[in-house]
Amino acid sequence: MLTNWAIGHTDRFAAAVSQRSIADWAGFWHTADFTLFQPTWFKAAPWEAPQDFVRRSPITYIAKVTTPLMLIEGEDDFRTPPSDGGEQMFRALKYLKRPVVMVCFPGETHELSRSGRP
Repeated sequence: MLTNWAIGHTDRFAAAVSQRSIADWAGFWHTADFTLFQPTWFKAAPWEAPQDFVRRSPITYIAKVTTPLMLIEGEDDFRTPPSDGGEQMFRALKYLKRPVVMVCFPGETHELSRSGRP
């Protein structure tokens, strides 16, 4: 979860791998299947405190990313949907012409690295 955020704040890593990514916390709040934990991280909903979500979202710092990034996603992950994580990071980094690859496993869920299927 912190990989995407960390590479937007430092260039100290030679490369990074992020799986089950979150790029935009507000988008995650609206689309993920598990957002009830967020009151422990955020004091309000995205429309009540939008700047808090923007400040903590890795996509906010995408222009600062220079670290090569590999994104690993499960196509059927409803916990951290690829559309609100890996795909946003991938598209933005491609636009910025930064080194990035994304591997999306068909039929895989949030259990991607724990189920042993890939």
